[in-house]
Amino acid sequence: RPDRVRKLLDAVEAKQITPAALSGVSRQRLLQHADTDTRARATRLLAGTTQEFEKTFEPFRKALAGKRDIANGKQVFANVCGSCHQAHGVGIAIGPDLSAEMKRAEETILKDILAPSSSITAGYSTYVVETKDGSATAGLLISEAPGNLTIKDAAGTTHVVARKSIVSLKALDVSLMPEGLGRALGPKGVADLIAWLRQRKEAK
Repeated sequence: RPDRVRKLLDAVEAKQITPAALSGVSRQRLLQHADTDTRARATRLLAGTTQEFEKTFEPFRKALAGKRDIANGKQVFANVCGSCHQAHGVGIAIGPDLSAEMKRAEETILKDILAPSSSITAGYSTYVVETKDGSATAGLLISEAPGNLTIKDAAGTTHVVARKSIVSLKALDVSLMPEGLGRALGPKGVADLIAWLRQRKEAK
């Protein structure tokens, strides 16, 4: 909500929240904010996120060369990724199906996890709908009708929004997938996850 933007940026400036902890959707909305001062402040505070990514990538890359636990990778997927993705019969297909990841290089998959907005699958753009009450909902645009549209957010919740209440509807060049996922799982967890995803047949 607009009344919370200043408090959010205050927290970033006070280092209570790191720029990398913000979702790609949140960052882009701040960097494109309608208020000039807010936009300038966000640009200053959020600069350096790219440099931070480059520093954090290496430990994850090194973990790909270590011993993997495919069973743990399956558990990680079921607990964390399965709420939005499906692979090898596990999970819910809100985002792209990941059952064919064995065809892709491990470091490419790693980059998708650590920097999901770097490459967005066609048909899975994130939309933000802002309404007259000042609220905003981000998610995938599931359907449109003459009187409303339907958005599904990252938690899988469906929001039916009346067109008469909409102030704006924008497509963002960011993924709905949380960008802090890699940090939450750690290098070993991500390496195990990728090992499980790349199995041609699920390990027994």
